Amino acid sequence: DCLEDFEPTFLATYSVGLCKKMGLPDFHKDSFDCGMAFLRILQTEQLDYTQSFLRLQNQQYKALRDDCLDIRQFDEFLQSYHAIREQQDIEQLNAQMQQANPVYILRNHMAQKAIEQAERGDLSEVERLFTLLRHPFTPQPELERPEDLAPLPSDVPEVMVSCSS
Repeated sequence: DCLEDFEPTFLATYSVGLCKKMGLPDFHKDSFDCGMAFLRILQTEQLDYTQSFLRLQNQQYKALRDDCLDIRQFDEFLQSYHAIREQQDIEQLNAQMQQANPVYILRNHMAQKAIEQAERGDLSEVERLFTLLRHPFTPQPELERPEDLAPLPSDVPEVMVSCSS
């Protein structure tokens, strides 16, 4: 019986969370579809999830558009996105975006670097990451490094870190 409630509860909760990340009102009839359109773009264009949401949050639309091969699809999304937001309290929506989109996430290459330094007896990178990731939604320029803000370039081999590392 409880499984019957799972799907509608999950979808409703997922929709609210997606709307917060997008800076869209969860009560608007088109918000969820707009959010799903953005996720399809991220998937199709193989864009970084975290960075794409931060670009959307910071209104870096040109940078997002420049990363897309299907410009028409992105332009249609952006038109819909703006149409939904234009009648809303933008400051409130932007505040909810800032609470839903972390600036920093632990990426494999960051963890690997910290592990390698720790194995040599240098815990400074572990301590830096611990401090940085304690407040992932707050910009901390004094602690961040460029490699903290994006995935590795595609020409750099992926680092695989396991739970036992």
